[in-house]
Amino acid sequence: MGNIKANLRTIGSRCRLAGTEVLSSLIRFVVKMAHKDMDARKIMDLLTKPLESSGYWR
Repeated sequence: MGNIKANLRTIGSRCRLAGTEVLSSLIRFVVKMAHKDMDARKIMDLLTKPLESSGYWR
């Protein structure tokens, strides 16, 4: 654990770790939805609908 903390001393290393965690979470979500027989369009709708309603994703 100490080695991980030593590698997270910079903002860049923390951002890379956060990005990796977000990507990993996204992949797990997509795989989970695919196992529920959702097609790519439905999964994309699930991911973008909240952004569309907020006005961010136009």
